[in-house]
Amino acid sequence: MDCKALLVCKPIYDFKELLKDYGFLHCHLSHLVNRKWITSGKKEFGDF
Repeated sequence: MDCKALLVCKPIYDFKELLKDYGFLHCHLSHLVNRKWITSGKKEFGDF
């Protein structure tokens, strides 16, 4: 597979809706994470 950068001009909530059935979690304003790759979590500071 050839890995190249891809620029998409859509808001993240569009991708959130497209990927929700595939186990993706909207964990930050600009991040979606696939839950199957999360092995642990650690809260260091803040209210998030």
